[in-house]
Amino acid sequence: MRWIRRFLLLVLLLILIAATVYAYAYYRIKKEVDTALAATAPLVTLDYKGFSLDPRGAVRLTQLSLAAMGQAPIVIESLTLRSADPLFLLNPQKALNRAELPEHLSVHLRGLALDLNSPLFLSLDQMSRSLNAAEPGIDPAALGCGPVRRFDLTALRMMGMRQVQLDMDVSLRPDPSAGRLDLNLYTDLRSWWTTGLSVNMALPAAGAGWSPLALRVYQLSVDYQDVGFNRRRQEFCAAQAGTDVASYQANHQALLLQWLASQGVELSPALQSAYQALQTPNAQASVSLILPGGLGVADTMMSEADWMAKLERLRIQLNVNEHSLALQDEFDWMQWWQGYGSVPAQTTAGSDVVTSEVASEAESEVDVELESPSSITPEAVEPRSETPIRPQAMSRRFEAVQAGELPQYVGHPVRFYTYFGKRIEGVLISVEGGVVRVAERVNRGVAEYPVELDKLQSMEVYR
Repeated sequence: MRWIRRFLLLVLLLILIAATVYAYAYYRIKKEVDTALAATAPLVTLDYKGFSLDPRGAVRLTQLSLAAMGQAPIVIESLTLRSADPLFLLNPQKALNRAELPEHLSVHLRGLALDLNSPLFLSLDQMSRSLNAAEPGIDPAALGCGPVRRFDLTALRMMGMRQVQLDMDVSLRPDPSAGRLDLNLYTDLRSWWTTGLSVNMALPAAGAGWSPLALRVYQLSVDYQDVGFNRRRQEFCAAQAGTDVASYQANHQALLLQWLASQGVELSPALQSAYQALQTPNAQASVSLILPGGLGVADTMMSEADWMAKLERLRIQLNVNEHSLALQDEFDWMQWWQGYGSVPAQTTAGSDVVTSEVASEAESEVDVELESPSSITPEAVEPRSETPIRPQAMSRRFEAVQAGELPQYVGHPVRFYTYFGKRIEGVLISVEGGVVRVAERVNRGVAEYPVELDKLQSMEVYR
């Protein structure tokens, strides 16, 4: 029986040693985390409620709260740091200073809650409007979208992007012995889209030491997957333009091609089809750039001739919905780049070719980010006569609707009357929990007002 007691004592001793090591690592790593979070103050305040340590090399924080410069806090469900070398977590700053990274290092963020109606995003939207005020043109992506000049935060909120959640994964795989470093970034904006970024870089040979300035990029890939944005944008723009989805798509494509032609760009039929496919719901796309010889920080000092020689060797592969295209075979972008800015606008009497002002001329009646409903008329949302593809004219007016019908008219101009005789006119932003939000134009900006449904006497929608 004596050997049994000794065995149990040995097991207890090993457990005690493991517990002591775990407690030390827990205390040390938690201290590193708290120090790193405290260093962000006072510009950013970071806090968390839960902390856990996996001895295999993972640290997890839960219920994080991030507040920037006194703004309302942004909540993150969890943040996880994983390392192939658990010892890296004990003193990551020292390892980073010595450029001693583990074979695999990754960060996983889950449930970053973003409220686009928060003061932070409203102020960012106002700043964006102020910057865009000096550029009265229309964003090419918004061509054909009625009074919308660009897909800014106001337009996104009108599409239904008010409270969204973001997931993100970042991984780093350095291999100094092979002179290789792979960086991968994946983001998932739930119910809207996912994106991916993959960068393949080269490092100096083993033993030579390396730094970020020594990195050279040899290949870069970007992936995109639509999971709801395209459908919402099509329905939103069709409503804004007073037409159906198919007519909006055709009109947008025609206006975009005219604008590109005014810039000296003529897309091949294959690229036109690829762009059209990219606008469809659930579209998938990827772009891969292969850089023979690589591209690094030192290359920024090259002469223009050396730059052009390097760019000529650039290979771009485009994949849309599993259809692959070599961009250099479809479009002579080098010739366009060399002649950009000197291509004269070609127009003749009676010609349908749009000049460099096509973006502003094609929808010149739209001179604000978002017009008030009183200024949106059937004529204002119809395409101009120069547009090759014209949607069928539709007679539109304010019509009475019931409260239960309002959710299907998000993004439409509305006119409400309260029981106190007050008139509320604007664009319907949302209908949630017995409260509607209406965007109304005020003093060169847009203000959003919440209105309780039970206080409305009548409701009208412009359709």
